[in-house]
Amino acid sequence: MKDLLKAIVLLIICVFIISCKKTVTAQKGAGASAEFPPILAGTWAAEEGMWQMTFKPDGSLESIKFYFVSAPIDTAKGAADEKGENGFDSTWKLGDNRVKYNPDTMRLEVEVKISYFKVVRPMGTFEGNMVHTFKGIVSEDHKTWDVNWVNVTEINDFPEKSTDELSLVFKHIDSQQ
Repeated sequence: MKDLLKAIVLLIICVFIISCKKTVTAQKGAGASAEFPPILAGTWAAEEGMWQMTFKPDGSLESIKFYFVSAPIDTAKGAADEKGENGFDSTWKLGDNRVKYNPDTMRLEVEVKISYFKVVRPMGTFEGNMVHTFKGIVSEDHKTWDVNWVNVTEINDFPEKSTDELSLVFKHIDSQQ
């Protein structure tokens, strides 16, 4: 029964995203890695548009875009509000983000915290928080990043956290160097 409820919630959120025309106003910082090589700066996009991250040359996150939000969230502003059609709206607030790079192993780790989200639909409202963790090795040519992505979502009024794990491949689509 709990799995069915989780599936229904995710389905409703996906329907919300697909069915809305959205206007996004982005509104916090992102933790930089002291060992981050400038060659990794720029935009990295995961297959099928699931995730997009833009790193500054110092290794901090400039913006993120993920499957629930239609436009990138500027990490300096730390939030995004989306207004959709037919009573569909959402709010996303970033928590502290962390970027860690090990030059010896070429392992890049990123933690993105959504400290609060609220999705409003005609059928109801969902509020909660999420932590997305990406860990993996950057290729020697700095063009791909194979990651293990773990998403832990807590939805208010649901007794258990939802944890999902997936492998993704990010491609370096825009370099800032």
